[in-house]
Amino acid sequence: MRQIDYKECFAKYEALLFDAYGVLMNGKGALPGAAEALLWLNDQEIPWWVVTNGSSRTLTEAAAHYRKLGFSVADEQIISSGSLLAEWFLNSGLQGPNTVVLGTDSSRQMVVDAGGEVVQLGDHFDVVVLADQSGFPFIETMDFLLSRICQQLDEGRKVKLVLTNPDLIYPKGNGSWGFTAGTMAQMLEGALKLRFGEDSPQFCRLGKPYAPIFREAYRRSGTMNMLMVGDQLETDMRGATAFGIDGALFLSGLSSFDLAGQSQYAPRWILKEW
Repeated sequence: MRQIDYKECFAKYEALLFDAYGVLMNGKGALPGAAEALLWLNDQEIPWWVVTNGSSRTLTEAAAHYRKLGFSVADEQIISSGSLLAEWFLNSGLQGPNTVVLGTDSSRQMVVDAGGEVVQLGDHFDVVVLADQSGFPFIETMDFLLSRICQQLDEGRKVKLVLTNPDLIYPKGNGSWGFTAGTMAQMLEGALKLRFGEDSPQFCRLGKPYAPIFREAYRRSGTMNMLMVGDQLETDMRGATAFGIDGALFLSGLSSFDLAGQSQYAPRWILKEW
């Protein structure tokens, strides 16, 4: 693990994967120099993708948002955990399952596009997709969802749980932080375990650090000589390590240089700034 200039680092790889929040941008906008770094990759003809756990926007909306911030990015250069729902529904064995979605209107649209039938919390449902922490009143919705899952399990009805964004927290900018959907999933799993024991349902996690999102990156790039650039050890670096690719930790977010050196998911490279 050593600190390195990003150009020297990126030139060693056949493909680059970038986390979004904390690496390219934060809640206040694009990070200085990030857009120029991506343009440099274009000049070097090194392919790259934004690999994000964000599930509040469709791919088209996300690309438009990034372009508004000054990034030259096409829809197909974004791999979001929400975009993996189509493959999950295809492999679930369920045809048009009734699905409750916690997230934004765009989160619900992604479920519809993936083959799910979006229903209300008061209806019977086959699947719960936990996509984003926004778009609903938090405590009231979580209480009601927990109660409805318990009721359905007591009735002998199976419920599949899917988490697109396993992040626990995210940087909002200016030293402030926010909770994300991954924390909500941990709350629900802990409560269900207390109620139903070890056989209680668990969330299938699609985003970093879990394999599905990295498999999609590999499918698109066609090479394992990829570098994951991220700001969090527990998602970005852990995911890269588990998948067998190198990681570069960008020191703008949750993780520090000292913490990285002590971690079992220590990155190969440290990037301090663009």
